Amino acid sequence: MSGAGVTTSASPCAGADRRGGQVHQRGRPARILLVEDSVADAKLFAIALDEAGSTSDVMRAEDGDDALRKLTAIVQGDIPRPDVVVLDINLPRVNGIDVLRRIKGDPELRTMPVVVFSTSRADVDIAAAYACGASSYVVKPVDLHRFMDVVRSIESYWTATVRLP
Repeated sequence: MSGAGVTTSASPCAGADRRGGQVHQRGRPARILLVEDSVADAKLFAIALDEAGSTSDVMRAEDGDDALRKLTAIVQGDIPRPDVVVLDINLPRVNGIDVLRRIKGDPELRTMPVVVFSTSRADVDIAAAYACGASSYVVKPVDLHRFMDVVRSIESYWTATVRLP
């Protein structure tokens, strides 16, 4: 039984489709789409996962425009759907907030968790990210060892701890 404005577990959320969608399969490595323009940060991301013994497959988009092309290819089935997106917001060509809007505005993509991973500590950026549907907002640490630990934590949480759609 449900009252006005109350959804019961028997009723899927608006926009959800129980027939379709890809389910994370435990028998394969997790897929991460890293949207990062900094070559150094992308290398550190990969090193952190490698040193942790991660088996995750990381696909990189080098800027916001590249991310939009990859998202289109994902929707078209040309490349595998990532389990999680790690997104910088300070990107050339198309900013990360616009990439986030594209993900959350597309019925095929909106269930993908998006972790904003940015150097920005600005309240306006954090508020915009959450308003546009970010799953979490993590400020990139300046300290190398802390950066590596945070990357490992993001990967562990989103690929091993939570159940993904």
